[in-house]
Amino acid sequence: MTVPWKPLLGCLLALTALLALTACGGDDDPTATPTPTPTSAASAIGVGDSAVAALNPDFCSALVSFDALDPPGGEESEEAYVVAIQEYAGGIEAPLATMTANAPEELIADLRTLNGLLPALHDGDIAAYESPEGSAAIEQVEAVAAEGCGFEAAMVTAKDYAFTPDRTTLAAGPVSFQLTNEGAEPHVFLLLRKPDGDTRDDTAIVGDFLEKVSSGDPAQMGEVVDEIVPGGGPFALPGSRGSHVLDLSAGTYVYWCPIPQGESGEGPPHFALGMIGELTVE
Repeated sequence: MTVPWKPLLGCLLALTALLALTACGGDDDPTATPTPTPTSAASAIGVGDSAVAALNPDFCSALVSFDALDPPGGEESEEAYVVAIQEYAGGIEAPLATMTANAPEELIADLRTLNGLLPALHDGDIAAYESPEGSAAIEQVEAVAAEGCGFEAAMVTAKDYAFTPDRTTLAAGPVSFQLTNEGAEPHVFLLLRKPDGDTRDDTAIVGDFLEKVSSGDPAQMGEVVDEIVPGGGPFALPGSRGSHVLDLSAGTYVYWCPIPQGESGEGPPHFALGMIGELTVE
C-alpha cells in the first residue's frame, strides 16, 4: 500500500457519502532545489534521558510552514488530483528549500529524496506524490524535528476505535503530534477548533462540518467551526507511527478520525465509532 507524503485531508471528502450517519449525532519548468552543505548545531536540548542536537530555528519554522500546507486528496477526478499535486508542489518549494539549507547532517539524504521528487510533483506525477520513499523521508524529518526543534510533543495512541492522548491540555504554539497505531486499520488524527461557547456535542460539530464540506463552499465551513487546522494531522498504518507539527492557537479542539471502517471503506467513519474527543490549548 502506498501512502502520500501527507495523506490526510482526502479522508474528509471520502466521508461525504456517509453523511447520513451524522444525523444520529447531531507553466515554467521547475528544477529540483540543490542540497547545500548542512549547518552544524550550536547547542543541545534534553529529550528524555539523552541530549539531542538543537536544530536551526529556520529549519524548524520552515517545517511548521511545510506541515501547514493542505495535501492533495479527495479530488473528484484524476485531472483535479494532478492539479492539486502541482499546486502542492508550488506551496512546499519554499519551505523545503529553507529546510534543506538549514538541515542537520542526518537529514541530508532524506531531504535529497524530497528535492529529487519535486520536479515530478510540479508535473503532477501521481506516482511521485504517492512515493513510499517520499513518505519515509518526510516521516524521518518529522521524527528528528520532534526531538531537535523543542516543540511540545503530544503522544497519541490509536486503537480500533479510540484515541488515547497522553494529555488533553496543551500550550499554544507548534505541537508535534506523534501517533502510534495499535489497531488493525489505518488512522489519522485531525483537529477542528470549536467556536467559543459552542454547546453542540463533538459528533454534531464534525457532522455539521462535513455537511458544509459536501456543499463545495469553503466559506460555509466557518459557520460551524472556528478554525480548520491547516495541514491535517499525523497518519499511521496499522502497527506503525506517524508525526505532524500543528501550530495551534488557544481554544478548544475536537480531535477525530474520518477514515471509514473496513478494508474497502464500506463501514461508518471511525469518529462515529468512538474516535473523537476534545483537547484544550491554553
